[in-house]
Amino acid sequence: MERIGNDESSSSSSGPGPCLSKYVDPSSEESHRYYLARRNALEMLRDRGYEVSLEDINLSLQDFRTVHGEHPDVDRLRISAHHRSDSSNKVKVVFSVLVRLKSTQSAALQLRYLAKKP
Repeated sequence: MERIGNDESSSSSSGPGPCLSKYVDPSSEESHRYYLARRNALEMLRDRGYEVSLEDINLSLQDFRTVHGEHPDVDRLRISAHHRSDSSNKVKVVFSVLVRLKSTQSAALQLRYLAKKP
């Protein structure tokens, strides 16, 4: 078997290279997924001209976990923003544990309610 790279553990006598688990965050995968999804949503909103705090975008995973815990409450992860050039153009991002018809209907009702507010 050909040796690849400088990794001493990749020789044929010792089997495969080092386990990738040493690079995995030992804390909750759930909080990590929500952290990445929320940060991605914030970056997309900013890229599309919505007012988004750089402090929210640059929040570290550790700080995210301090605020939201290892198992975040999806209702606390919501994002509301308005467009820089037209404050009447608003967006709301909601997260759901499971996407089901009931949660989609609930989000639609909330949007209708918000649309009626002055």
